[in-house]
Amino acid sequence: MVRRHVRVLVLLLLAAFGAWLVLVQRSQKQQRQREYGEGLTDQDYAGLRAATTLDGFRDNLALIDPHGALHPYLRLHDDGAELQEAPGGEALAAVSWSLASPVNGAPRVEQLRDLRVLIDPGHFGGQWSEIEKRHIVVGERPPVREGNLTWATARLMEEELRASGAKPVVSRPPPPQSPFPEPPPRFSDDQELLAWLRAHLARQPLTSWLSDNPVQLRLLHDAYREPPEEETPAVRAFFTLFNRFDLRRRSQLAEEIGADITLSIHYNVARDPEVNKVLAFVPGGVLAEEMESGPERYWAFKRAIGDELPTLIELAGAISSAMQEELGVSGKSNEPIRRPPRKTPVDEDNGVFARNLAVLKRTPGLVLLLEGPCMNNPEEHQRLLDDSVQIDGEGHPERARQYARAAVRGLKEKAALIWDYRARHRPESQPTE
Repeated sequence: MVRRHVRVLVLLLLAAFGAWLVLVQRSQKQQRQREYGEGLTDQDYAGLRAATTLDGFRDNLALIDPHGALHPYLRLHDDGAELQEAPGGEALAAVSWSLASPVNGAPRVEQLRDLRVLIDPGHFGGQWSEIEKRHIVVGERPPVREGNLTWATARLMEEELRASGAKPVVSRPPPPQSPFPEPPPRFSDDQELLAWLRAHLARQPLTSWLSDNPVQLRLLHDAYREPPEEETPAVRAFFTLFNRFDLRRRSQLAEEIGADITLSIHYNVARDPEVNKVLAFVPGGVLAEEMESGPERYWAFKRAIGDELPTLIELAGAISSAMQEELGVSGKSNEPIRRPPRKTPVDEDNGVFARNLAVLKRTPGLVLLLEGPCMNNPEEHQRLLDDSVQIDGEGHPERARQYARAAVRGLKEKAALIWDYRARHRPESQPTE
């Protein structure tokens, strides 16, 4: 009888061990998937395709990864490249170099007709301008809200583009009239908090623990949440999570509508209020510490295997030149360089730089981020308080119209480049007469 009990106990222990082993393996597989972060899955890595050659990749990488922090995770050869999970480790993605040559037979189109342009007015403005820190006051004057300026500029750009036959789409609604928070139903602060922890505590036990314990996550979440009647550190943290969500939504919208180019519209703030300048940013300039994150390495690798950077640099130069001429503001400033620098010069005298900003790294295809004149410059601040331009019954500054006109002019000057890029990636899509 004792032996029988022992055998049963051993069998139970073996069964329990087997079940535990299955759970551990499943957990490890799930954890590997979770480590990617930012919603990235195995399918995202498997779906990567190169649109450039080895030489093109190296040129792109010099701008995207100026500190060489991605190099340990790469294996390059004559036929393609691999992105590794860890230096010398398993390949997360493998691509072959593109053999496609530039489109020669496609007609050279120098018009905007039928191009789909996503206009992304940066920030939110309205009643959210203070919590997002884009609420600029100079002296005793009323505030200038960046989100209001970008919205007006986007609407005026939309008008100009439609007149040129393009198909513009604006990425967000007007500035909010109610205090934050009023997030949309799809937003989950729990999920965003967990995504933030994954990005900042990659491969740490706390992340795994939180991933598998939603009750504990809720307790942690409730510990920093406070009633949102007034701005507190907790409410600002909640806004940060919402902003992460919304930046992803804007980038995804470009893919959903099949945008030929995305323009993210912003206005500048200078460290020296006497400075006034405009800038145009292309993707790139990833900082060394940013490359410690798996998702950052994914986005950097994806951009480096693409063929859009040469086109974007030309577009950025044309738009920046047009903005300087229309607005009477330089693209170059004498401000001391921030250490470490947050942007990589491309054409410094013309105000063109590379920077690793959320919209630039995530938005597929052609994307630029534009910075209009400096809101904290006293003279510019006064101009931005003008309300002579009417949009939907509300007054906005003439500077917004000048900014919009300049951006569209730059697009028109380089429309052929956008059509060439479209022909390479969507050869079935032809311009209409």
